[in-house]
Amino acid sequence: MKFKFILNLWCFLAVGLLINQKIQAQCPQIESILVDACDNSSLDEGLNEMVRFQVGSNAMNTSALSVVWPNNSWQGLIQNSTTNTKVATLNAQIKSAGGCGQLLQPTGGIILANSKVVLVTSYNFDVNLNAFGAISENIYIIFQNNPDTTIGHFANYSTTGTILRTLSMSFGSGCNDSVTYQKTLLINTAGNNAAENGATVNFTPSGTASYVNNGCVAPVDVFAVDAGNSPITACPGATISLLGIAQGQQSVSWSAASGIFSSSTTLGTNYTIDSAATGSITLTLKATNSCGKDKIDTVVVNINSGTSPVINCGTITSSSVQFDWPAVIGATTYSVSYQIGSGAPTALVKIGNVSNYTVSGLSASTSVTITVLPIGGAGTCFVSSSKTCTSSGCIPPVLSIINPASVCSPATVDITAAAVTAASTGSGILSYWTDAAATIALTNQATISISGTYYIKSTAGTCFDIKPVTVAINSTPALSITNPASVCSPATVDITLASVTAGSTGSGALSYWTNLAATTPLLNPTAIANSGTYFIKSTAGTCFDIKPVTLTINSTPVLSITNPAAVCFPATVDITLAAVTAGSTGSGNLSYWTNAAATIALANPSAVASSGTYFIKSTSGTCFDIKPVTIAINSAPVLSISNPASVCSPATVNVTLAAVTAGSTGSGTLSYWTNAAATIALANPSAIVTSGTYFVKSTSGTCFDIKPVVVSVISSFDFDISGSCVNGSFTLVSKPISNSYDSATATFQWKDELGNNIGSNESTLDVSKALANTSVVEEFPLTYSLEITPVGGCPATKSYIISGVFCSIPKGISPDGNSKNDEFDLTGLGVKELHIFNRYGTEVYNLINYTNQWHGQTNGGEELPDGTYFYSIHKVDGTNTTGWVYINRKQ
Repeated sequence: MKFKFILNLWCFLAVGLLINQKIQAQCPQIESILVDACDNSSLDEGLNEMVRFQVGSNAMNTSALSVVWPNNSWQGLIQNSTTNTKVATLNAQIKSAGGCGQLLQPTGGIILANSKVVLVTSYNFDVNLNAFGAISENIYIIFQNNPDTTIGHFANYSTTGTILRTLSMSFGSGCNDSVTYQKTLLINTAGNNAAENGATVNFTPSGTASYVNNGCVAPVDVFAVDAGNSPITACPGATISLLGIAQGQQSVSWSAASGIFSSSTTLGTNYTIDSAATGSITLTLKATNSCGKDKIDTVVVNINSGTSPVINCGTITSSSVQFDWPAVIGATTYSVSYQIGSGAPTALVKIGNVSNYTVSGLSASTSVTITVLPIGGAGTCFVSSSKTCTSSGCIPPVLSIINPASVCSPATVDITAAAVTAASTGSGILSYWTDAAATIALTNQATISISGTYYIKSTAGTCFDIKPVTVAINSTPALSITNPASVCSPATVDITLASVTAGSTGSGALSYWTNLAATTPLLNPTAIANSGTYFIKSTAGTCFDIKPVTLTINSTPVLSITNPAAVCFPATVDITLAAVTAGSTGSGNLSYWTNAAATIALANPSAVASSGTYFIKSTSGTCFDIKPVTIAINSAPVLSISNPASVCSPATVNVTLAAVTAGSTGSGTLSYWTNAAATIALANPSAIVTSGTYFVKSTSGTCFDIKPVVVSVISSFDFDISGSCVNGSFTLVSKPISNSYDSATATFQWKDELGNNIGSNESTLDVSKALANTSVVEEFPLTYSLEITPVGGCPATKSYIISGVFCSIPKGISPDGNSKNDEFDLTGLGVKELHIFNRYGTEVYNLINYTNQWHGQTNGGEELPDGTYFYSIHKVDGTNTTGWVYINRKQ
């Protein structure tokens, strides 16, 4: 028997794991639509379209299914000899294609929880048009009772007509789902927006659409593999990252004629090219599904040749040598080493994407040999070059520059001042330049009036040093202020808007203040709520201008509306009464309107005769407030009561359903009571648990009608299911809660994940024995259910989620290659993650999705010495387990 554990997101935090396990939605969800089905010359597309949906966490009865197609009407479902024959044909095709899954028709109309379902638009569909392929899981298939509607139920690619198309499905028990696609986004098999058979739309649980076209296939997961982009260009000996994609696989493997894979059995791996490789190498990714069928895809790696840099001697002084080389195409950095005279070479160092390198600290007339190796991205190959240059025979001066303080125009800056070159050495003769090459002399070095970078050169014989000096001459900004328009409270004013300082010059940094001295900052310049005079300051360096800005914020009247009491027709309502606007502020003038825009006046505000929403406006100057007032003039309702059907507890009765009061008139508001006087409210009218006579009251304003409704609820019982290891087998045990039924006389029916009857008419189930007797590939967690029917009572069903059935953890392994006790086998224990520590508490191994991969090695693959190690296990059910395991390779 084989077990497969499905894991989701994990995160390791200090001393434990927090697991976010995917939980199936309560209600079914639409997952895929085959919109443009393959057909016979476009004559029968409406017979061959398909929809795939996923059943929720509860089983589904197909009799409750109802569909609203974008086109055509829902015709219900059918299951007959025709559908039986076609399903048998499809299952034969699936088996021939290498699949081990099957298409199932519901038994008794029941589809099990969490099942995938394909709905075909007609039982007269052509089994040879849209293939299911080698599916490896069981999928339910159901058919619309459509004998001859050949017009499509959806809408294929088009740029005209209704663009958005919506499919809605009702599944019963209050469960509905609706998805929408855009027909202009449908694609062909080349990935272009165009009409072609096979156009399919997939949907996330939130309803986000994605568009695919895999040709003439049903909307199910197909067995496929993609090795990734090809070809790849790389250098001999280089390591490239590979990330394949597979669907429906059980295992994968990489292979090549030469080179090394860091992991040959994972989709993501690193491949190191043989250092002697030439030409091209083909990398093969093979995927194998649970049916034993293989699919392969390849990536071609083209091997590149190398390029070397051309090195020249650059600037040379008595203590340094600069080496220059033209940039090498494709290089992103350079690795440099050098040798001074006959001394030892320096270690390699990466210098970045620059085309020069300077060796300093030399004696005069010293030879230096440099070696430069370009380094580039993937697919670039380079060869190193060497060059020897010799330092000059003089000692250069060394400049130390202190940038002069910035000034405000029209002041100037003197860079000949001694403070600028203080701390310089070498007693060189100073000259002043506008460029770093010292080819354009600066003529006004004592009275510079323009900001910028200039250069000072110190020359001693043939040696020199040149350094930049930065001059900052700031413009004095000039503010131009435009007071912002007045606003009505609670609106605020933003004086940081560009329109307030439009026309200002100087590009100063703006700040905002409450006083002219700019000593108290304005905390909220973007949302000022009070009228007054504030100040804006524009600062550029040490120069500034400050100007006032005046704000006006007018008070807005605030209405407080109390809706008048409802009356019964033919009485009228006066909304001009003071009580309606009591609590309002602002002393505005009141007016009355029929719409919120206040464009249609209310003709009779003191005698309104019709129910509805009207509007009162309070105006003060240019500011106003408008609020709705609701008037209710009710007619007397008349109730008509239909007693609801009896139910079995714990089911409840909902007397709020429309069927209970169907035929009533008057559109009154319904309320629910335990007595005819309607003085004691019914607390749970939508879920009544006790039989009896209750009362429904329909109220419209001050008018009402009240009628009795009779409820019948048959008593219920409750039980519990627990799971544990009994005599080495994982066993489920059911027990009544509070002796709510007699176990000796009740009947028991256990069911497996697929709803098949298992076990016998007993209160316990040996799960290990049940799993051992099936050849089906099980996936944990498994959900088993038990239905109990007491004598003369209603049946009740509960489910139990089984994370794993193994009952022990190995205490030792002997990884000696004899295939006996070589691995630390935790298969079936529901392990989310395993950590192994040595006796010093150092982690030596860890793995997510662990089953039996550890055979005494570290994360790097090195063999661990014999001895005792300690494990920490986090399981699917959220529990943690720790203990020890002994490695013994010695015989």
